[in-house]
Amino acid sequence: MKRLVSIATAIAIAGSAAPTFADQVYIRDTVYVPLRGGQGQEYRILHRGLKSGTVLTRIEDNLDTGYSLVRMDDGLEGWIQTQYIGEEPIAALQLAKITRERDDLQRSFGELQERLQQTVAVRNQLSVDNDQLAQESAGLKRELQRITQLASDTISIDRQNQSLVHEQEALNQQVDRLMIEAAALESSKNQEWFLMGGGIVLMGLLFGFMFGRKIYHRRESGW
Repeated sequence: MKRLVSIATAIAIAGSAAPTFADQVYIRDTVYVPLRGGQGQEYRILHRGLKSGTVLTRIEDNLDTGYSLVRMDDGLEGWIQTQYIGEEPIAALQLAKITRERDDLQRSFGELQERLQQTVAVRNQLSVDNDQLAQESAGLKRELQRITQLASDTISIDRQNQSLVHEQEALNQQVDRLMIEAAALESSKNQEWFLMGGGIVLMGLLFGFMFGRKIYHRRESGW
């Protein structure tokens, strides 16, 4: 009968408790805390020892009895004294969390340093490549200027060659004309010499004929 009264009282107290809610809480820095079936020491223990740092889901708080209804990760629900739970994890868990965060930060920092070194190396390589490209560009500009100058000289030389070819053609024409004139002059001189030679021969014949007649007349008159 006493147990029934206790159960009824517990139900009444539960009915007058604050509205239900669910948030994450932790077992405080106590070695083991029992999880009971009701809000009192007389209720059956559902779990004999929740270790410090165990994560629970708080479903309900009863300020009058000092108990809280909680749920474990495996789904088991029960009542635990509110004084043994807190909204912050224990120092060991906090230290472990901070240690993990520190390790993560150190790892991230190391990765950032490595990326920074790689970026610096890439930047230095790009700077070297840029200098090489600048030198190659300057060399190509000089080569282009040289080729342009050669092309200009080639054009000038070609023009000079064309001018010389024209002059040579003109000179060849003059030489041909002079050769023709020389040939004509030579032919004319040969004709003059031929006429002069014929005249001389004819004069010699006439002189011989006249001289012969004189001799002939002298002989006749002397006879």
